[in-house]
Amino acid sequence: MADIKRGRLSQEERGKIESLALRNLRASQIAARLNRHPATVNFAMHSMGMKAPKDRRPISYTRRNGTQVHSFTPDEDVLIEDMRAAGAVCREVAETCLARFGRKRSPATIITRLRMLANRDDAQ
Repeated sequence: MADIKRGRLSQEERGKIESLALRNLRASQIAARLNRHPATVNFAMHSMGMKAPKDRRPISYTRRNGTQVHSFTPDEDVLIEDMRAAGAVCREVAETCLARFGRKRSPATIITRLRMLANRDDAQ
């Protein structure tokens, strides 16, 4: 695993992930075949709708660089879906999350979360 491939997944790799996931392989098994990190494959499976995010309690942790990471809460999920449905842009959604929940979110994070929520709904 020392020479693991880095960078964005190619369309070809995404296709392979999809076909291997349909054969009920776990993310770690797919990652080994593609020489990718299991977390990379797991994230791709979530974002492509092949895995539904589990309902879990919100977690927070600090990265090595000192930045705080907070998982989305169910209340935040409801807010961002409602605001986007009402036509708000992701920057406005991120600002509202900060004001209401005290958690800084970037517009890119909001976009990624909306994709994951849409794919979760499709997977169920």
